[in-house]
Amino acid sequence: MLNEKGFDEWSGVYDDSILNGVGYPFEGYYQLFGTIEKIVHSKTHPKVLDLGIGTGTLSLQLKKNGADITGVDFSERMLEASREKLGDVELYHQDLTEGLPVELYGQAFDFIVSTYAFHHIPTVLKKMYIKHLVSFLKPDGQLIIGDIGFQTRVDYCFCEQENIGHWDYEEAEYYFVYEDFKGYLEDNFSVEYSQFSSCGGLLIIRRRHDRKD
Repeated sequence: MLNEKGFDEWSGVYDDSILNGVGYPFEGYYQLFGTIEKIVHSKTHPKVLDLGIGTGTLSLQLKKNGADITGVDFSERMLEASREKLGDVELYHQDLTEGLPVELYGQAFDFIVSTYAFHHIPTVLKKMYIKHLVSFLKPDGQLIIGDIGFQTRVDYCFCEQENIGHWDYEEAEYYFVYEDFKGYLEDNFSVEYSQFSSCGGLLIIRRRHDRKD
């Protein structure tokens, strides 16, 4: 798994590597981004927290459409790239596995978005982390996670076999498999999961009392 230094070194070519990538692990990347943009744009001037903001590609589009952006990333170089794109926004340097920066406590967001960063959260922490993030949402807010993910463990294994030559076994320990979390999530929150490609999934979580049954 890449550490902070690895992401610092990757920051200069990150956007091009995503744009030119084919198949695993970024298949469906821009489709996920487009869907998140539509969801966020459904609210006027939303307050958005972007976790693992990276080079700011998604947040730039959200900001252009009126969103108030706050970003967090554990790579200073990634944050520098975001500053160049986004200008005067709040950016924080912190490892997501350590929770949110203390400066954000007491704030509430319309949307918390995380794209291709959630798989850096160890599986044993994911439930606790999701609960932690939901507590920072406004009553009608949404936590939106787009990442390498799978509906079932069978789907995960199939993708692994199809990409055996370049499967990232260290990162794969943390890939999200919806069926492994389905019981916990649906018991505690209003949840939607969509599979966008063979390796790309979108998870939307709302407070349980927001469920419209």
